[in-house]
Amino acid sequence: MNIQLSPLFRDHMVLAAHKTIRVFGSGDVSGADVTVTLNGCSAKAAGIASVGCGVTWAAELPAMPYGGPYELTVTTPDGTASLTDVYVGEVVLLAGQSNIQFKMKESRVENPEEFRSNPLLRLFTVDRIEDSDKYHECDGWVVCEKDDVENWSAIGYHTGMDLQEKLGCAVGLIACYQGASVIESWIPAGLCPELYVPMEQRHIDHTYPEYVIWNGDGMLYEAMFRKLIPMPLSSVVWYQGESDTTVAEAAVYVDELTAMIGRWREDLRDPALPFALVQIADFEPRSDAGWWDLQAAEEKAAEVIPHTALVVCRDVCETFEIHPATKAVLSARLADTLAAFSRQ
Repeated sequence: MNIQLSPLFRDHMVLAAHKTIRVFGSGDVSGADVTVTLNGCSAKAAGIASVGCGVTWAAELPAMPYGGPYELTVTTPDGTASLTDVYVGEVVLLAGQSNIQFKMKESRVENPEEFRSNPLLRLFTVDRIEDSDKYHECDGWVVCEKDDVENWSAIGYHTGMDLQEKLGCAVGLIACYQGASVIESWIPAGLCPELYVPMEQRHIDHTYPEYVIWNGDGMLYEAMFRKLIPMPLSSVVWYQGESDTTVAEAAVYVDELTAMIGRWREDLRDPALPFALVQIADFEPRSDAGWWDLQAAEEKAAEVIPHTALVVCRDVCETFEIHPATKAVLSARLADTLAAFSRQ
């Protein structure tokens, strides 16, 4: 019958606690007995209007507290698929551009020998248009091993480790980012055409030939984010904006971010999904009105968009580096913010 699970559902995955657990995939389940079972709970799959990347069915289990490891099974007329070492914990989406993509091997670390394995920290990487990550969707959920920490997002590793220790639960990170990306690329094309900024009023980086590959309106929304729909998440870390730092772009950034967050929440069926908004760092070579206006727009966004929080990094990173190499202190602030979200 060719009933398939979404690629998100693999061994070692983490499911979001305290939220309806939604298991989904592709194929025609009409007239078929498809049952999903986890931690003693079962639910029948039902067809849904096509969402995400070919998703046509879903099964919903009741919300569960932190726990695991469990076995998740999907039984179809053709047989049973079993996922092992599945936990219910915190699932954090890492989204944005190069400062959240920035790897541990690029960061400033006192002693790399202090890198640690953590069996309760896992990473799933959405394939990028610019294919330069070590991990890909086909690798599934990767368990944190100290010998390969250098290939993890620095913010992802530090924030994940801190959050796991604070909450004492499994933490799953979903990497969905693209360096040098503009916010328009993360918003469905045509969603807010009134906010379009003419090319001549945009940051010069937008004209680089290679950036055009992923910076058209809605391109990264279609190529990356839609693969996650309708996955329940615990929270989102959004670190983006360096590519939207002209006065004209900054003037519409609050409205664009409002539209993006609203659409992502709608797609993921979670109107109160928390977003931690990292304010872009000070950068002395770009100490100008456009840069300052974008920082101010991020502050404003955190004030006017419900269920968001601003995380400031200007005082804990290098001001002459557009990619500050010090990420641990910022990540500790992010972990505090995400932990606070989880307790609300």
